[in-house]
Amino acid sequence: MNVLEWVVVLYALWAMVLDLTRGRISNGYLIFGWAVGLIKMLILVPFPYSFLQFIGGALLPIILLFILFYFRMMGAGDIKLLSVLGGMLGIRASLSILACSFLAGAILSIGILTVHRSWSRRFRFFAHYVYNYKATGIRVPYPTKSIGLDSLHFAVPVFMAVLLWKGGAF
Repeated sequence: MNVLEWVVVLYALWAMVLDLTRGRISNGYLIFGWAVGLIKMLILVPFPYSFLQFIGGALLPIILLFILFYFRMMGAGDIKLLSVLGGMLGIRASLSILACSFLAGAILSIGILTVHRSWSRRFRFFAHYVYNYKATGIRVPYPTKSIGLDSLHFAVPVFMAVLLWKGGAF
């Protein structure tokens, strides 16, 4: 077992704990993660490939998830957490963790919708949200509390994806 892989796992674990207990992941913690990722890449991978892997892995989630942030459907902290992990692991692992996080998030969301029996309410809310945006052109946050659902802290599926990565699932 590689020590640096465990650093990534522990980093993601603590990010999840911060998200669950404080409702956010501090920018200081995220900046620390980017610094660790850059140092890790520069030590392990020859320059300039190391820098390209760091930048590519860090930018990939930001570019791919910007539309969700634009419509306030995903928080900036979650996107930055995925960016930090991408910087630590490089482009290929960044894409894998991103995809696996959304798969785990979908599974958890299905569970939440099923337990709360709120499928139709959630889809009506989403349709109303889209209709209002098309009618007014105004972006508003996409809340979950206002329709009676517990919010999904996305750091949880991100941590699940990191565990799958560490376990060799991808």
